[in-house]
This record gives sequence, structure tokens and C-alpha cells, in this order.
Amino acid sequence: MSATRALSTAFYRHPAFVPHRLLRGVGIKGFSERNAVLVAFAVASLALCSFADGSLFLGQKGYGFLEHPGIWGWFLIQLTLPPTIYATLKRAVRTRRSYAALSQDPAKLAFHDKLLMPLLRFVALESDRSRALYSALFTVGIAAFAWTTYQNFWPGRLAPLDFWDSSTFRRGYLGDALYKFYMHALLLPSILHIFSGIVWFQASFLKRLVDNRSIRILPFSSDQCGGIAFLSNLILSPTITALVLSSLAFFGVVYTHRQLDTSMLIGVSVQVFVLAIFYGIPTALLHGGIARLKSFEIAHIKERQRFYYADISEGRLKGQALRDAHAYTTYFDEVVRKVEKIPKWPHLYQVSSTFGVTLTPALAISSLNLLSKATELIGGHSLSRL
Repeated sequence: MSATRALSTAFYRHPAFVPHRLLRGVGIKGFSERNAVLVAFAVASLALCSFADGSLFLGQKGYGFLEHPGIWGWFLIQLTLPPTIYATLKRAVRTRRSYAALSQDPAKLAFHDKLLMPLLRFVALESDRSRALYSALFTVGIAAFAWTTYQNFWPGRLAPLDFWDSSTFRRGYLGDALYKFYMHALLLPSILHIFSGIVWFQASFLKRLVDNRSIRILPFSSDQCGGIAFLSNLILSPTITALVLSSLAFFGVVYTHRQLDTSMLIGVSVQVFVLAIFYGIPTALLHGGIARLKSFEIAHIKERQRFYYADISEGRLKGQALRDAHAYTTYFDEVVRKVEKIPKWPHLYQVSSTFGVTLTPALAISSLNLLSKATELIGGHSLSRL
């Protein structure tokens, strides 16, 4: 079985992607296209439920289907994250050439046995560790689904009046509950599970190669990361996508709730959680390998430098050979500085900047809401004294 077919088989073992597999069976080619069809189905289904309830627009009473920013944030998450994680998985199983560029002996990498097949077995839920992680993520997803569904039993108390409130719009409530179950309990756990497998097995493979001294970083690589940017790039795309999309859902919560409540605090916690899961922990796993590779390379360069310095200090060189030795010792200092500049936390500035930008809209709205309420309280207190 080819790597591409094995990847596809493993990926579609996840319950969240069974609908994608069924659409492939009816002839819709391309994962992004199948995913778009499912998003369109979700939009149409919830729109139909809302139309039947008469809740497309609620005006001053609350937030209708076409007025609610939160639901459209979730649609964007469903549209964007699955293709992102699928593309990341495809890149992850095609990293052999990048490792080979760093390897002392590419024939001894054991990429297929030590990285490719273990990763695909993990994604396919074929190991105890894989199933245990998925079960834990599914449990968390069920808890999130239960909480958000429970809120909608109390419109105007735990949450504002939405098109999915149970006591007012029963069809919208049922349709949204099914959608939330798919998103919270199936899709997001699957995405986190697959991403965790990618990171864990790439970091483990890197550690194995570093332990065996099988690879060396490339100080003058065009990626400015010693030739290992391909690993940090596997992390970057899902991190940026997840931060941006989760911030849209967070903004929707703040915009509709308009108060500092449990959902507001959960929204902030989710953003921090996304940053930790998609960037902090994965990059920390790579950090040790990168630091050791830098140390090994600097030690190797210093050893070569000491060789030339010994010849110079002991007077064994004359003329051009002496001048060449001086040039080499200076050159090695430049290479060491180049190695030291290789980041141990790749893309840190880009990720931290994105994190700050994605939090700003929701926190700005929240601050304005708090300021408005404070102004009302102060104004009411002043009037009461008059």
C-alpha cells in the first residue's frame, strides 16, 4: 500500500471524517471540496430550522440565525480546520527528504519503520495510547457540548436569547444541538488527536536521530533555521489557523453575551489553551532536539578551530598556510555566531503577535461593555442622590 493510500485509510478511521469518506464514495473529489459540501449542508440545515421557527432575525429581542456571529465563526472553523490538519498530515508523512538533507547517512534513517508507520497507526486509532488520548479528548468534547447545550435551557439568564434556545425555538435547538455534538465531541477531538500524533512522532523521531548523532544542522540553510524549519512549519499553519478561528467564536460569545460571565472566561481560557496545544507544547518538544543539535554543531566547529589554532600557536605554519589558518579561525567564529542565531523557539514572534491580535477585538468589546455598565451605575447613583 502506498503512503498516500495508507494516510487516507488512517485519516478516515476517525468518526468525524466518516461523512467525508461517504462523499468520496459518491464521486466528489478533493478533501476540501467534500468538506465544503458538509459545511454547506450544516448551514442549510440550521437555516431551515431557523426559518421554520421564524428566528432568522430577532432584532432587539436577541440574535437570529443571520445575526449571530458565533454560529458563523463555527462554520468557518468547520470549513478551515479539517483541510488544514489534512494538509499538515500529508506534509508530515513526506518529510523524509528534509531529514535526509540533514543526515550523515540517509540510507539509515529508518523513516518508514520509525516514523511513517507508527504515525499512521496512531492516526488510525490502532494503538492503546492513541485510543486513550482520543477517549480523553472525546470526554472533554462531550463536557463542552453538555455545557453549551445546558445554557440554552435558560434564555436570558445563562445566555442571551438565540435562535437555538430550547424553550423558544425547538427546531433551532435540536438542529444546533446536533451540530454542536459533531463539532465539540467529534470534529475538534479528531483534529487535536491527529495533530498530537504528528507532533509526538516527529519530535520522537528527531530525538532518536539526535541521540544517535545521525543528523547535523545546516548553519547556512536558506530557511534560517538550520534546515529544520520543515518541523516548525508543521506547527505554524495549524497554530495560526486555530488562533484566528477560535478568536472568531470567542468574539461571537463576547458580542452576544455582553457581560463578564462564565462564557467570557471560557473564551479566554480556550485561546490560551489553543496557544499551548498548537504551539507551546509542540515547540517545547522540538526545543530540546534543536538545542542539542546547536550544541553538537558548535562543539564540532570549535574542535576544528582548535586544530588550526594549535598549528598557529606552535609555529608549525608559515606564509600562505599561516594566513589561511588565521582566515579559518575567523571563519569558524562567524559560523558559530550563525549557529547561535538559529531560534530554539521558531516562529515565536509571529505566533505571539497573532495571539495578541486575535484577543484584541473580543477584549475591546468586553472593555467597552464594562465601561458602559460602569457609566450607567455611576449615572444612576448620581440621579438617586438628586
